[in-house]
Amino acid sequence: MAGCDLCLQECKEPTHLSLYLNGSEGTMVCLNCRMALTEFARQLRLVAAVARKQGYLDSKAIRKIGG
Repeated sequence: MAGCDLCLQECKEPTHLSLYLNGSEGTMVCLNCRMALTEFARQLRLVAAVARKQGYLDSKAIRKIGG
């Protein structure tokens, strides 16, 4: 059995997680680590979306004050 490179536990079917869109560099991860990383990425996208919206609203308010 192979192991997960993140949690270092043995798992039946680790999957290869690529570091880049093109290329073979990456790491082997178990299902639990893959799900945790997926949820982390979702939360990062949510934070980025909120920041973009706030930036848009701030720029709109600045234009209103300035003009």
